[in-house]
Order: sequence, then structure tokens, then C-alpha cells
Amino acid sequence: MAGATGKKIVSQEFDVSGRGGNTIKIDFVEGENAIIVDRGKGRRMFAIYTAIGGGVLMIAAGGLSWYALSKYNDCVGDNKMIDPDKIKDTGSITVGSTSEIDPQPRQTR
Repeated sequence: MAGATGKKIVSQEFDVSGRGGNTIKIDFVEGENAIIVDRGKGRRMFAIYTAIGGGVLMIAAGGLSWYALSKYNDCVGDNKMIDPDKIKDTGSITVGSTSEIDPQPRQTR
């Protein structure tokens, strides 16, 4: 095995016969020997996705709160509750419809 600064470690097999003393030529390759092992990548990615999910939930909660506040402000004026009889109907029942609402609820099985 042989290595040098700024070069990759190189290994080369050879046989020694007799008394030896032969010259061995080694070609070095540019590069680093470091192998990067990132053991915390999975936990880090999980934390990033969790933080993004938390941010999305916070934005959704803020939007829902803003919507609820606007509906509340529609019912309250000058710090007094509006008369419930004066509130506009925004439900699915058509105002001025000729059909009558069934006074008895229907039973489901």
C-alpha cells in the first residue's frame, strides 16, 4: 500500500523472487481517501419534514382563526350582539321558498 498527500491510497500486488531488489512503479491517482458516512441524514430529513408540516398547520390554523373572527365580527357590532332575527340566512334553505320544512325529523336506520 502506498499513499501521498492529495492522492488516493493505491495497493498493488507483487511477488518477490530470489533476493528481491527490483523496482516497483506505482501510479498515483488524484483525489481524497475520505469516505463520508452521514449517519444522521434520516433523522435530519425527518426533522425538516416535521418542521415544514408544523409550519403548514400553523398557517392553516391562522387562516381558520381569521375566518372565525370575520364570522364573529359579522354578528357583533358596536360591542353588542346583533338581533338574531336580523341575521341573513346563508344556509341551504332558500328564503321565500314555497316548500315547508318538515316539523318532525326523519329517522334513519
